[in-house]
Amino acid sequence: MNPGAGTVVARPATPADEELLRAWRNDEQTRRWSRSNAVLAAADHHAWLTRTLADPHRHLWVVEQDEAPVATVRHDRIAPGRYEVSVTVAPEVRGRGWAAPALRTAQCALQRVDPGLSVIEAHIRVEHGASMAVFERSGYRRVGADDNGLVLLELAV
Repeated sequence: MNPGAGTVVARPATPADEELLRAWRNDEQTRRWSRSNAVLAAADHHAWLTRTLADPHRHLWVVEQDEAPVATVRHDRIAPGRYEVSVTVAPEVRGRGWAAPALRTAQCALQRVDPGLSVIEAHIRVEHGASMAVFERSGYRRVGADDNGLVLLELAV
């Protein structure tokens, strides 16, 4: 699976995605770059997904190519028109260039849900050069950093 080789869509996550999303979340590389590095137990992930799917200010997308999942993108509303983004690429397709297309596809889906979208921000670990490069190539600009080693990037939509 390579970006650009088929139809790519972002669809809202459903309860049926639970095991897939938990497997991706608990992947060692995913945890390495996450704010929380702990392995998430099935019951804890179930509770999180249930809350997430019920939250009108959170949008969880599964990005698919020809109906095969390749990534997940989460948008958390911070304020009207402003969201924080998080992206996880499926371990089996990691390194094939899926992060940027996943971000773009999910952004388009978010714009359909919230036409007032104006800013998307990302918080990236300063040492995660690959992720930083993806976001910067996708139009995000560095606007600050915090004391926890996270760089704040923003995209004006």
